[in-house]
Amino acid sequence: MEKKQALIPLIIAMAVILATGFLTFLNLFGGWEQKVYDDLMFLQGEQNFRDDIVIVGITEEDLAALGQWPFPRDYHAKLIDNLTKNGAAAIGIDIILSEPSSDKKADQELVGAARRSGKVIMGVYGKLLSSSRLERSFSATNLTRPFPSLAKVTHQGVINVIPDSDGILRKVILLVKGTDNYLPSFELELLKLKGVEVEHGQDGKLIINDRPVPTDYHQRIMVNFIGPAETFPIIPYKQVLEGNFPENYFQDKIVLVGATTVGLYDSYLTPFSQQQMHGIEFHANALQTVLDHNFKQPLPLAANLGIMIVASSILSLFFYYSSSWLGIIILGAFSLGFLLLDCFFFHFYNVYLEVIPSLLAAFSIYLLLLIYKFIQEQKEKKRVTQLFGRYVASSVVDKILDGAEEEVQLGGIRQEITVLFMDIRGFTPLSEKLTPEDVVKILNSFLNIVVEVVFEKEGTLDKFIGDAAMVIYNAPLPVADHTLRAVETAEAIMERIAGLQEELINTYGRTIEFGFGINTGEAVVGNIGSQQRMEYTAIGDTVNLAARLESLAKPREILISPEVCKRVEEYYLLEHLGQKQIKGKSQLLDVYKIRGRKGGKDDETLFQDH
Repeated sequence: MEKKQALIPLIIAMAVILATGFLTFLNLFGGWEQKVYDDLMFLQGEQNFRDDIVIVGITEEDLAALGQWPFPRDYHAKLIDNLTKNGAAAIGIDIILSEPSSDKKADQELVGAARRSGKVIMGVYGKLLSSSRLERSFSATNLTRPFPSLAKVTHQGVINVIPDSDGILRKVILLVKGTDNYLPSFELELLKLKGVEVEHGQDGKLIINDRPVPTDYHQRIMVNFIGPAETFPIIPYKQVLEGNFPENYFQDKIVLVGATTVGLYDSYLTPFSQQQMHGIEFHANALQTVLDHNFKQPLPLAANLGIMIVASSILSLFFYYSSSWLGIIILGAFSLGFLLLDCFFFHFYNVYLEVIPSLLAAFSIYLLLLIYKFIQEQKEKKRVTQLFGRYVASSVVDKILDGAEEEVQLGGIRQEITVLFMDIRGFTPLSEKLTPEDVVKILNSFLNIVVEVVFEKEGTLDKFIGDAAMVIYNAPLPVADHTLRAVETAEAIMERIAGLQEELINTYGRTIEFGFGINTGEAVVGNIGSQQRMEYTAIGDTVNLAARLESLAKPREILISPEVCKRVEEYYLLEHLGQKQIKGKSQLLDVYKIRGRKGGKDDETLFQDH
């Protein structure tokens, strides 16, 4: 039975794990996991920016000074020349120039500057379609490229970004499948010009400087943001256009040119903060992530599943064998510890755990086990009520239910009890004059009084044996002065049946009496019987002696043992009947009879012989 009970929490844990795993597969927790990732990114704090990545931003001041957007293309030409002369390693222009302008001379100047530089990367924008997992990339259609003459003298990289379902931008696409071949991202083209080795492996994986890049199924990486917007220093477009910067400032650096003003509508929410970050800043963060090989990546699915299985199994055992309040403390401690562990791995190892499935599994296991234990508790209460409701008063049953674990042992235990046996005298002659229905009616009337008195005195009605009864005291709950209560029970029964006795005499000319035997001592008390039938009772020499005393008792006699005599002689008048031979005993036993209570008028006896 214990092994079976130990399996219950594990079975519940496995069922929860299967359900949670299925819901995780359906990505029902994706939104919550994203919020946890954002919090981890925020808690990580700001990092140092690389000094070989520089942003040339088109600011509000630039628009005010240089005129309405778009700027004349000869401005871009001069900007490229200034950056090239200053030694820029790569110039990434996050501006779509898909059509020639009305100023052909300005277009020619731009094309000429790009040709002379040989280090210009222009943005390409297309419609991205989610491909199958086997192809491991997005497919790009309807590509918008630079106008033809500019396209011939520049490199191109895809600048598409795809925010997550909650509108927050967390990932950058590094490789896109075009019509004929794979198209590199804006970032990859910049890295190539910087001298970084980029390889697209046969298995679809990207390798940069001989190190694999942990991309997802769509060739994306999580961008490890170094901070909120404007963490990277931004040099105004006008300042570079005018050559107003230190000598060799751009030497061997990746220069990103793009909008840094809200009016040009190129900004996104990021996990680091709810402040809008401009697209060119996002590209800078993505570049630093790749250059530093500082990728945030999820723990492998198998490892996440293993953690959830082990944690859920252990927690289920804790929850099952602890109280509900202790279970809440354990659940809270586990949740806090798991989140702290996630922070630790995120900060020091760039790995983040999927916390929502494990936390949800832990909470679900606790809740299900709480419900299960409540149901089992109700079943146990029902069982105890059914077991003891026949023996003791309802108030005693309530006490048993309130403190069953501490005070009640339903197995056999040895303890001191007082046993009262009673039997009806003169019932057989009377029953000969009655119909069976009257016999049962009269017997029930007397036995109802017996039950009422026994329950009032907090006795346990062990059983009826025909017209006899057995009562025990001090079990299943301890009862103070249990020996005295047993004697008081016999006394009260004889007092209360007086009215019924008078009716019988008036109706049938006969009546009935009780004889009582009481003994105190140790006995084995508990559920005794077989698996098919079991009852709560007491067995042992103490019980047998009480039964023998009852068999010696005459009508209206309460016979007690020497042990009972010692405990009640302060309250009752006693008569020593001498030593009697008791069946089953080798030695004679002193037997005493209750004559009446002490302290009454002249200590008159209450129990006159009839």
